[in-house]
Amino acid sequence: MNIFSSLEEVMDRSKDVESFDLMFPRVVESIIPLAYTGVSARNFHSWKENELVDLVLEKGDQERKNIKLNLYEYIWVKMIQTMRSFGLSYDTIKFIKDSLFATVSETVIALKDETMEILRVEHGNTEEQLLEVSNAIDVFVKLINLGFDENSKYSIERTVIFQMITITFLRQLDSSILIINNDGDFKIDFTVNNKLENVRNLSLPSLSKPHLSIPLLKYVEDFLGDPKSEKYSEGFGLINPKEKKVLDAIRKKDFIEIHIKQDKENEIIIDVIKDGSITDEKASQIRKILGLGNYEEITLKYRNDKNLYFRNKTRTS
Repeated sequence: MNIFSSLEEVMDRSKDVESFDLMFPRVVESIIPLAYTGVSARNFHSWKENELVDLVLEKGDQERKNIKLNLYEYIWVKMIQTMRSFGLSYDTIKFIKDSLFATVSETVIALKDETMEILRVEHGNTEEQLLEVSNAIDVFVKLINLGFDENSKYSIERTVIFQMITITFLRQLDSSILIINNDGDFKIDFTVNNKLENVRNLSLPSLSKPHLSIPLLKYVEDFLGDPKSEKYSEGFGLINPKEKKVLDAIRKKDFIEIHIKQDKENEIIIDVIKDGSITDEKASQIRKILGLGNYEEITLKYRNDKNLYFRNKTRTS
């Protein structure tokens, strides 16, 4: 699995995770019912019995309640669903789970020598560059462990999968987890197709081998774009009260115009035509934009001539 290749990148990722934790502290709360995932209770219990799934809620709580998942557990369950559809065995998925749910610091330490060798041999980094990477890795390990409560039930915050999903979410990275099969010897890697060039370059050797690519951003976007997920997005704090008013106006057809400015070159303007209905695809696009916080400002003109205008103060990219 590739790791960070500069001190600046380490600091950026550390700030990402801290920022996400402050902005959306409720994403580790268990509110998504298993039924929403499309996974049967029978399959889920089989996965759990074979240690493919661990839940935040304690066993006693689960016996008294219907199974509920937090955001990260939901994405992991959808990943298992995908891997099973490709025929991956329980043993292989268990290996993948152990890799992704290991703490970042442990993973980084274990992969430090391998990463340094790849940078030295395959990328031709100088000794000065290698020293910077080595120092960055050491700093990152200290940062990830700094102030962490060992007794916290939210220990998932230290895991590889938490970091990957958090960074994917905040930066809207077109990122994927790679499952590489090297003559039956599986390993895990992580790649991006848009930003973080250093990470993309480190993953090139993995991309040249037979692999299964699991797109993290696609899981996030599919979740946010689904009208049935709105109440869960609100519960996690991914949709704030003003953004909810936009969704309510769409649902009730109570608008004349919706103007969403994403950046200087990208904006969406929706005018009412006849009954004010919009396509499911456009509504899904708006839910994704709001859930990801991928906008600069929004203007909503209601049918009663009232206006709602607000800017996105939490956007990080």
